[in-house]
Amino acid sequence: MKTRVGILAIGDELLNGAVINSNAASIGNELLDLGIVPMESVMIPDTQETIVAHVQRMAPTLDFLMISGGLGPTADDLTVASVACAVGSEVVFDEATADELRQRWASHFHADLPRNNLKQAEKIVISAWIPNPNGTAKGQHLHYAGCTIFLLPGPPRELFPMLHNDVIPYLRHAVENPMYAHRMVVYTVPESKVELRTYSALESLDHHNDLHLAWCAQTSTVRIFVSGDNEALVNAAVPLLKAEFGACAFDDVLPVELTRLLRSRKIKMSVAESCTGGFIGKEMTDLAGASDVFWGGVMVYDNEAKMRLLEVPASILETDGAVSERCCEAMCVGLRALSKADCGIAVTGIAGPGGGTDDKPVGTVFIGTYCGADVTVRRYAFYGNRERVRYATVVNALFQLYTMVRAH
Repeated sequence: MKTRVGILAIGDELLNGAVINSNAASIGNELLDLGIVPMESVMIPDTQETIVAHVQRMAPTLDFLMISGGLGPTADDLTVASVACAVGSEVVFDEATADELRQRWASHFHADLPRNNLKQAEKIVISAWIPNPNGTAKGQHLHYAGCTIFLLPGPPRELFPMLHNDVIPYLRHAVENPMYAHRMVVYTVPESKVELRTYSALESLDHHNDLHLAWCAQTSTVRIFVSGDNEALVNAAVPLLKAEFGACAFDDVLPVELTRLLRSRKIKMSVAESCTGGFIGKEMTDLAGASDVFWGGVMVYDNEAKMRLLEVPASILETDGAVSERCCEAMCVGLRALSKADCGIAVTGIAGPGGGTDDKPVGTVFIGTYCGADVTVRRYAFYGNRERVRYATVVNALFQLYTMVRAH
């Protein structure tokens, strides 16, 4: 029987757009490793009436309910009291947790614990604590109407470690009929073609109709999710898909895959960014240990910066323009001379919404990559708004460099 999981995110800030609900993505991503896809994900405001109503509606239909947010010390943090009301229990004050809070506050801030923080020592009678090593809001879990309910804090830096270290291991032992799942990332192939090629690749597999397939398209990227209750069948599907998509298929996102490749070759990369404004460098340095493979970069937005930092000839900028194959190639050559890095990326383009011409409309981007003495420049025509053009540039630039380095 399929494991039924729901997600309930609490907070006015999620609904008014002040905070993006990244917790649902983190929870869904972790659950996928167990072959579980949530049945429902809901965002609601910080009101007791709404929280009670949703808990009482959702819990009886689920095996597990993940609730995030509302465990803080302020007056609008109502999750504990509301869930207690929903399940017909009471809230008690845990003196041991209060002592932990006082000690933690004293060691971190060298001051007495504010009175309202004692609210975080309140516990639902029928619940058990979930430790929070990164904050003062402990989590809780309890059982109600055949459902296990988890209360988790809202800040991702607190929620994710608790989810990974405590909640997912709990689920792994509690789920009686586990599903098996594998995810794959395909770059530069349109979603419609990915779907058709996925079906074609798996046709020869016995019982392939027993597999559950799903696709998620993002800019220049399609994620394939393969799951089922037969581990051997899921595992057999993976090499068939990798063979079908070849060099476009990865187990992880490109910054991770590129980092692994560069580390295995013991080489470093550099970047020269114009239209992406440092986005490529951010994607690479978001990873821990990036200094092993990332030399650094320059953001050469203005033509003067291109000439001064990368020694792009003024004649190229005057005749061909900053958005041109010759300029991008010169940026690569200048970047290599500046950084002495083994390989690198240079990008220049028109992200929009203005600046386009008949010859070079918005979305025109030149991506240059070098590896050793070799330089490759390709022209791309991306579509969409400024954000989409910039992100498409980042993805394709990383893919172009990965392909080039791998071929060397």
